[in-house]
Amino acid sequence: MARLARLGALAAPIALALVPPLTAGCVAGALPPSKTDVGELAIAGGGRLASGLRVATGAHWASGSMRRDTSFDVGGGYIYQRIAADDAAAGGSAASERDGERAGGLISEDMRPAEYVEWHGGYLEVAHTIDRGGAHRSWLGARGELMLQAPDARRATVGAYARAAWELFSPHEGVGAFADGCVGGAGVAHGTLGLGVYVESGAQWSEDQGTALVATAGLSIRLPFVAGFVFDLCPGC
Repeated sequence: MARLARLGALAAPIALALVPPLTAGCVAGALPPSKTDVGELAIAGGGRLASGLRVATGAHWASGSMRRDTSFDVGGGYIYQRIAADDAAAGGSAASERDGERAGGLISEDMRPAEYVEWHGGYLEVAHTIDRGGAHRSWLGARGELMLQAPDARRATVGAYARAAWELFSPHEGVGAFADGCVGGAGVAHGTLGLGVYVESGAQWSEDQGTALVATAGLSIRLPFVAGFVFDLCPGC
C-alpha cells in the first residue's frame, strides 16, 4: 500500500512534465479530490424517447478523505450532456438534402440540422453511505443541476435526481520525488482512489419543453488530491 501511495504521488510531477511549461524551466499544478461520472442516459419527454451521453466531474469531500468510515459525501462541479436530435429534425435534414439535389445545388454544413444537442452546466450532489465494508461501500444520494444549451445558451434546463452507487475504494497518501540530470520534480497525493457503478433517475424541466423523465447508468472514478511541480535547469538542452 505504501508503494502504491508513493507511485500516486509521483504521478503528479510526471504528468506535469508532459505539459508545456508556462514559464521557462518550471511548471506546477494541483488537482482537487474529485469524482467523475460517465454514463449513458435515456430521456423521455414531449412524446419522444432519446438517448445520449452524460459526463460529470467535480470536487468531492469523500475523495479527499483518508477515513474508511466516511459516511457522507458532498461535491459539485461541471456537467456535460449530449442527446440525439429528434426524428423530425433528422427527417427535415433528409428532405432538405433531397430538395437540394433536385435543384442541382449544394447544401453547406451550416444549413444541416445538428445530429445532437449539447448542454453544459453545473451540479451539486450530496450522498450518504447505506452499506460499507473494508474496501467497498454503497451510496444513496441526490443531485441537482442547471444546464444551458450550446452553443448560444438560448435554453436553460434544471434537473433533480435520486442516485444509488456502489464502489471499490482505497485511501492513499504519499510524497515522492525524482531527478534525472537537469530535470526533477516532486509531488504529493492525499485521499481516496475509487472505481464504481451508479444509476440515477429523475426529471429535467425547461420552459419551452416542459418536464422530461431521465434515467442514467454508468461508471464513476474517484481521484485523491494531487499536487506537484517539475523543473528543468537546462531549458536549452
